[in-house]
Amino acid sequence: MYFHIGVPLMVDISAHSHVILEYIHNDSPEVSTRIFEMPEMKKTQRNPFMEIRLGLTGKDWPSVDGKGKTSKRRLVAWRLTFRDNTGLILGRTHSFLWSLSEKGMP
Repeated sequence: MYFHIGVPLMVDISAHSHVILEYIHNDSPEVSTRIFEMPEMKKTQRNPFMEIRLGLTGKDWPSVDGKGKTSKRRLVAWRLTFRDNTGLILGRTHSFLWSLSEKGMP
């Protein structure tokens, strides 16, 4: 599973900024979290189509189960939060199902 995040040109990305990916699989209600640290990127160093690409692979996104069969494990809900090095939220997006969980829906 991959996420593509567009970065506005007017934003400098400071060293130690990070993207937090929270997600829920169909086989467990527990929220899993992965944190991706971003390299420093000045707006003058980027082109107009700058994007960050993040992905879940390996044990976070298995293609086969323990028996060698295609895995039925899927993401059912996710949220991405982009924070600067001070913790300030620069942006946030989420899946439709994540928004239902924020409203207290089952």
